[in-house]
Amino acid sequence: MKKLRSLILLAGGIALILFCSSCGNSPKVDNNAMVIKGWNADDKNVEIIFTTDKTTNNMPLTQLQTNDRYSIKVSGKEDSRGTVIVNSRINITFVPSKGSNFTGVLSNGKLTFTGGSRPDAVKGFIQSTSPVNPPVVTDGLEITFNTSEENFKAGANIVITLTAKKGGLTDTGYDGEKFVIVSDFSAAPIAASSFGSLHGVPLTTPTGSLVNVNFKEGVAANIILKLNSAEEQFLTLVAQDLESADLYVNVLPGSVALLEIFTPAAMSMAYDIEYPMEEFSTLPVIMVYDEFKNPCPSMTVTATITVSGVTAVLSNASAVSDIYGEADFDSLTIWSNGPFSGATLTYSVGNVSVAQSNFSWK
Repeated sequence: MKKLRSLILLAGGIALILFCSSCGNSPKVDNNAMVIKGWNADDKNVEIIFTTDKTTNNMPLTQLQTNDRYSIKVSGKEDSRGTVIVNSRINITFVPSKGSNFTGVLSNGKLTFTGGSRPDAVKGFIQSTSPVNPPVVTDGLEITFNTSEENFKAGANIVITLTAKKGGLTDTGYDGEKFVIVSDFSAAPIAASSFGSLHGVPLTTPTGSLVNVNFKEGVAANIILKLNSAEEQFLTLVAQDLESADLYVNVLPGSVALLEIFTPAAMSMAYDIEYPMEEFSTLPVIMVYDEFKNPCPSMTVTATITVSGVTAVLSNASAVSDIYGEADFDSLTIWSNGPFSGATLTYSVGNVSVAQSNFSWK
């Protein structure tokens, strides 16, 4: 997640402002309060002031913590106050002392929220304030996605642009090949060394992998980042001679590429022609993974049987994988018109399958 560089310290806290996404008014600067004011749906100006123990003017929204306090003012009068609950780095719940909760999702440097009954506007966004006398902006690196997509599959191309900043503007003199050090990325389950790549160069060391990148007039466009571990990843990038920048990427599992039999199916009771239909004594459990062995949730696994000499039919022959990629066949049943051995049970998701051979019911 890109750091916000323009937060200000106000009365020992951080001031953030609420804007209505449906209103066309332009922000105005109040030189006394030193904040930008926005409007809610009833055309009243609204400000949200966070009171934290932080002392930096450059605190990004992602540094909000559970139990941070806030107050809401509508047209200059306090409307509500409450505490913040941080559910994750991108989901924040506001718990006002009056009215119902509202929840925000961090995206592209602002907090878009819905719900709640106070203030009057229940939809809008919070973004950073602009001080009357802005602090000196040091040289730094800005990272932007080339797409509005916020979730990326493991191993897929994530296209980003790196921009050198100086005094808040693109540093057009930052030119040529520069090294970029990437750190804090995660390894995929398939191997401790399976991280991904940047600009075609494999990422090898989470404490810092160096990649050379060409900048043209301060911009390195269409840089390809690949991350193999399906999880929320919080990377740090440092470009040559520039301050570091943080990058938040939510990586999802890729397409199903691998099935494994965690618990093989079995029949412990002997076949009885009078009871030709039975539930499996040991019910099978199948693991569903992508190519990097990230668990794939919500995938339907289908079981089939191939047997010679008799007719056998499976019932309740599908299971859905959970968040750990585990598909439990909790009521798989078989019917057969005779005993058999050497059968094959096959478990499939699309065209990916795994087989259990030499299955018998005698």
